[in-house]
Amino acid sequence: MNALMKQMAGLSSAGFAGACCLGVPAALGTLTALGLGFLIRDAFLIPVYALLLGFTLRMLHRTTRLHGRRTPFWTAVAGSVLAIGGLYLSPWVVAGGMVLVLAASIVDFVNGRKGPSCGCEPERQGGV
Repeated sequence: MNALMKQMAGLSSAGFAGACCLGVPAALGTLTALGLGFLIRDAFLIPVYALLLGFTLRMLHRTTRLHGRRTPFWTAVAGSVLAIGGLYLSPWVVAGGMVLVLAASIVDFVNGRKGPSCGCEPERQGGV
């Protein structure tokens, strides 16, 4: 559960940074109210956004390595590329990329609850 919390913290932070990059008034107003108005410039926000998405990908990589199912990680990589590249294209592309990263995190959590993947059955004890 701790890894899921780290993933969701990174993802929500990246979402907030992405909202600031896109110019969402509520996000920009929150930064200004906190006295962090100097961060509104894209020169600060885009690297922070990329670092937070990178943190989320790192946490996903660690958890997918444990249970052996790598599909959520690669889905999140594609979503991160869309989320960062979409800053220069369209807000809808950013939103789509963030939804992919969120969906990959949720699928990874579900896969982690199922246990490690191996193609073998546990050995039975006894004579049956």
